[in-house]
Amino acid sequence: MMKLLQSSDLQEEKVRILRSLGIASDPALIQRTLDFSLSSDVRSQDTVSVIGGVTGSVEGRRLAWKFLQDNWEELHRRYRGGFLLSRLVSSTTGNFASEAMAVEVEEFFKLHPAPAAERTIQQSLENIRLNQRQLERNVDEVKKFLTAFK
Repeated sequence: MMKLLQSSDLQEEKVRILRSLGIASDPALIQRTLDFSLSSDVRSQDTVSVIGGVTGSVEGRRLAWKFLQDNWEELHRRYRGGFLLSRLVSSTTGNFASEAMAVEVEEFFKLHPAPAAERTIQQSLENIRLNQRQLERNVDEVKKFLTAFK
């Protein structure tokens, strides 16, 4: 994928390739993708797409959230007043599904305020709690469905 990225002349194609880097299932590759997102090889405005690209799996979401926390100062500096900060917050937090994660997200943003993304933070917290309730409500049906594919 990196060879494709380097050989591409079209920015649209580069962005698609950057997003697809996160599809990996190996946590080490996901982490490499996240680290790469902040490199000089990725345009600042494309970093959010790269980070969001890893959030399609449970492991990817966990790693992206940790990456956001570990690199908050740099990410907040880059996107502090723009819509990209909201996109970043939404993509790294909105798909969790436990009260523990809702509390963790809430506590993080209490310690690291992001006024430009406050509405998005509140929406993410609401989504996390809705996801949790949906899982609790449908746990038996989900188990039954998944058991059928063993």
